Amino acid sequence: FAFISEQAIDDLAWQLGMDPWQFRQQNISEYHWLGVLNAAAEAANWQPRRANTGNDARGTTVRGRGIGVGTHLASWGGAVADIEVNTQTGEVNILHLYGAIDAGLVVNTANVENQIIGQLVQTASRMLLEEITFDDTGVTSLEWSTYPIIRFDRCPAVTPVIVQRLDEPSSGAGEEVM
Repeated sequence: FAFISEQAIDDLAWQLGMDPWQFRQQNISEYHWLGVLNAAAEAANWQPRRANTGNDARGTTVRGRGIGVGTHLASWGGAVADIEVNTQTGEVNILHLYGAIDAGLVVNTANVENQIIGQLVQTASRMLLEEITFDDTGVTSLEWSTYPIIRFDRCPAVTPVIVQRLDEPSSGAGEEVM
């Protein structure tokens, strides 16, 4: 659901001629959501601007970035993705992912940072490689042994960010940043 709602939010920001981060800031009042949104944007050095359509691209490669928030169970996640697309081949490269998580009081920060990195590497794998395959009787991609995980040569840089809440109970760090 997060993908669909974030896509709709981006479309609304586009229609209003607004930067997608600023649009979210103006329309989110809950402090956990704002915390992860702003932490991811700050880590990525987000510079507000209206998205373009790529029509002013020079050469065959265009670069872009996106921002969004989401949750899985009990925590909050925000992320920024820097990507490039070859306009002739359609090949997408994910250059850098920034992920922020608010899991209340985080006791083992190294463990949660590794969780964020793992989430974002799996997200890159899903976006670039995952595919459900079928034959005449149904789904054929049924086991983990052939699940495609991105290799080092295509793995983006990942920056994990923890939004630490010392005055709140630990809520767990699942797959919120995905």
